[in-house]
Amino acid sequence: MKKLIIAAAIILLAGVAYGQTLNKGSIMALRTEAPTLNPGVTMEQYADFMINKFAPEMEKLFPGTKVFILKADRGEYKGGYAMLIWVESAEARDRIFGAEDDDLQSKLLPLMEEASNFAAISNNYTDWVIQ
Repeated sequence: MKKLIIAAAIILLAGVAYGQTLNKGSIMALRTEAPTLNPGVTMEQYADFMINKFAPEMEKLFPGTKVFILKADRGEYKGGYAMLIWVESAEARDRIFGAEDDDLQSKLLPLMEEASNFAAISNNYTDWVIQ
């Protein structure tokens, strides 16, 4: 399933990211989502928030990124969601999403609090460097 998500993401990004090409050394961070919806919240409401609010806000907060919300349409994770974040290089990723960056947490806090109105979200991630 992860291979399918990665292949779909590469195809998607190839058509839209910066000059319609993926440059060697750029980063694709794949975060598989496991939302536990709050009572009264539908998956459609959660997806709408992630697509129309969360992803655009992430791009505003972290210039130089492109954020995509992916939905699995078949396979092991059918119906599940993932987030794909494209960054131009490992250096840019480290500047934006530094491991020890308290500023990152303060920037994300309001957005994460809003997301918590829809679901408790746990995710796993892997950053992929385009070769």
